[in-house]
Amino acid sequence: MRRIWWAGTLAAAALAGCASGTGSAVNVPTGAASIGGLEARRAVECHGSPIVGGAVDYVSDGLNEVAADPREAMKRADDGPVHPPGRYSLERQAGDRVLLTWRAGATTKIAAVLHDGVRDYRGAVGWGIESWAQCDVSEFGEATAASLGYALWRDRSNTPVPVTKLFTHPNERFCDYPGVTGLELGVGESSTAYIHDPDHQLTEYVTVRYLDDTELPAAATDTGWHRNGRELWRSASSEAVYLVSLDDPADVQRWPRFTAGCG
Repeated sequence: MRRIWWAGTLAAAALAGCASGTGSAVNVPTGAASIGGLEARRAVECHGSPIVGGAVDYVSDGLNEVAADPREAMKRADDGPVHPPGRYSLERQAGDRVLLTWRAGATTKIAAVLHDGVRDYRGAVGWGIESWAQCDVSEFGEATAASLGYALWRDRSNTPVPVTKLFTHPNERFCDYPGVTGLELGVGESSTAYIHDPDHQLTEYVTVRYLDDTELPAAATDTGWHRNGRELWRSASSEAVYLVSLDDPADVQRWPRFTAGCG
């Protein structure tokens, strides 16, 4: 069943390589008797600024549940870090607290401190997240990012663009419409979605019509970001973006801004 509602922007999917969570211990303090809340932040090794979170709310919204096992508790916390494939490593345990990490290759990209004794909205008591940190999903590797719902773009130096700036939905079923692809600029409530809709299935929900062959406006600017042989150009307004072929600059697509939301 397809549902579309009117909205100014799309909310981004949950933030989060082909790596498992096994390997050597990260460089965290080992002499302390307890595990402090800052250790998750210290454990991650990010190219950019990490995303840092505090204690997960297990009471208010019913989205998070404690578990009898700390690794299972990671999976049950929708308001915590993302849930990539692979296993979390137990780096340290001190009494009723543990430090868990997840790696892409040999590099720690997610870390969390969990406490055994958290009560959730059901009245259950078990392991829950006290603090966490993660790197941008673009640092997890192309395949893992795609499995989490993010097809990555690259900049002029061929470095993956952070998904907090730009990503494409990795399948051609945007809003559950076959043949429609969406990309998002920004993240969360401030994101803006643009769509590739060659069959014009969503014309009611876009600012202008999708064009598969058009001219690049004189005022358009090159972002320097590219994917699948096309560069992303932005127009002076936010009504559309333009995807220009790297091989043939005259080959230009206009992707209109999507003005609704999916659900």
